[in-house]
Amino acid sequence: MIGFADVCCQLPDDKEAEADLAAASDLCEELASAVLGDQDPDEAAFVLQSWEAACKAIVPGAPVNALAWSGALGTFWAFCKMAYGAMFAHGRKPLPGEHLVASVAGCYVLTNYRLLLLGYQLPIQQPVPLWQIHAYSVRPSALGQSTITFHLSSGHKYSLGGMPHGACPDEALMSFLIVARQWESLDELDQGAADYDRPVQEIVGMDGPAPALPRAAQPAPAPPPVMNARICSGCGLQALSGDRYCRGCGTALPDGVDAPSVGSLTVGEN
Repeated sequence: MIGFADVCCQLPDDKEAEADLAAASDLCEELASAVLGDQDPDEAAFVLQSWEAACKAIVPGAPVNALAWSGALGTFWAFCKMAYGAMFAHGRKPLPGEHLVASVAGCYVLTNYRLLLLGYQLPIQQPVPLWQIHAYSVRPSALGQSTITFHLSSGHKYSLGGMPHGACPDEALMSFLIVARQWESLDELDQGAADYDRPVQEIVGMDGPAPALPRAAQPAPAPPPVMNARICSGCGLQALSGDRYCRGCGTALPDGVDAPSVGSLTVGEN
């Protein structure tokens, strides 16, 4: 494993070592500029914390670990800056000890405290604090696509379908972060700053209007009403395809045309 000090101190015996040394020098200059005020000191601190956490493998299996071990400091710096710009937009600030775990441009940014989903028309484009998530799962839903499900501490769950494989955090990685609870060292003030007083239900759209579907999973316009659709005579509920008895009251259904069913986004109880 190549650490920061190792790269800074090694002699340029070959082109690869010389490139590593130059990258390390550039990183030191960036950090020095941050201290002098030319760069955002919060951004510099976040990159440095991410580098140290990756070199020590604080989160086993984190994608940033391999990037740090490769010694490509310039690439690591650029990668963290891109993730920082997405996660900490609109005046958000990193918390003490917060570092990058994984990121895919245009898809998501994951730190050891928060998850930000990108590219989806969620009601609020805001990071979800991991301490509001009880469990997280990823399941194949179609060819090349997955459905992710958040099980919340409130007992509700939120599922988002139509996500391309690789466009969402790995289930094992998220499970480790949820169990490790690295945020427990934060005080309530820090956690409140991360929450921005918005519960995860509001961020993902469980309160108020129905959650927005991802762009790739928007349903086609609703068809006109079917005049001969099967309607329960007992409670007025419209039947779904294949139903012989009403799902609401159990009344036998008349013969007719089934109503179409559409939907890839589900919200409900565990």
